[in-house]
Amino acid sequence: MKNNFDFAILGGDRRMAILAKMLENVGTCKHFLNSDGDIPERIEATATILPIPCSFDGIRLSCFAGAPLLNDVISHIYSPFVFGGRIPAEIRKELTARGMRVYDLLEDEALLIKNAQLTAEGALGIIIAETQRAVLGARITVIGFGRIGRALARILTALGARVTVAARSDAQLAEAECLGCLTVPLTELPTAIAGADAVCNTAPAHVLGRAELAAFSAGVPFIELASGGFNASSEVRFINAQGLPGKTAPESAAQIIYDRITDLLLRQI
Repeated sequence: MKNNFDFAILGGDRRMAILAKMLENVGTCKHFLNSDGDIPERIEATATILPIPCSFDGIRLSCFAGAPLLNDVISHIYSPFVFGGRIPAEIRKELTARGMRVYDLLEDEALLIKNAQLTAEGALGIIIAETQRAVLGARITVIGFGRIGRALARILTALGARVTVAARSDAQLAEAECLGCLTVPLTELPTAIAGADAVCNTAPAHVLGRAELAAFSAGVPFIELASGGFNASSEVRFINAQGLPGKTAPESAAQIIYDRITDLLLRQI
């Protein structure tokens, strides 16, 4: 059953294209800035939806084509509600000052938990493809034990991998141990990397120093899963897997966003 909602989606990846079709179940939806067309002078939809994340550099909108400046984009928005992911503070402040209610979906715990599961499933596929071996018996290091780290460790241990978790918190290390993982403090990360068949970073920090880089065996993939981590190095086999749900499970990722946005709107946030 349709409501009186109308939506405008600006930019984004495959998730946003699928989301646009889903939102037509509850109203009308127009998707802008994924082609060479110009953004309308005024966007007066019930809700404007920015990408998730809305920008990778904090300056330009995340989209397939054009990558316009965020400041230029928001000057066209006149919507009661604005959704997005990792919206820069100054952008949020400006929209709020103009009377809009801004909701950052990457601060929504319910969405983040589901998104972490999709990220972990996507990471599993990368591990299998990049190591060319079964997960059963594989030695895999997971750095960090937040939402994504937990989800990934659960999947890997269930499939018989020998998982080592490196984290800062004693409580996180204890939880990982209860899952059947080996654990090391983050200060001893080189020992967790040595001998691993794959290393996955879920901590939003640069974790590869000289000692860590030296601990990698030749050809072992380093899979960067953390938003804000980005540990690219020419000294290891680096795989950038940020924003993984939009790449490996766009339909499921779009469904999570759809469910959250429509629920919030029906409850008027």
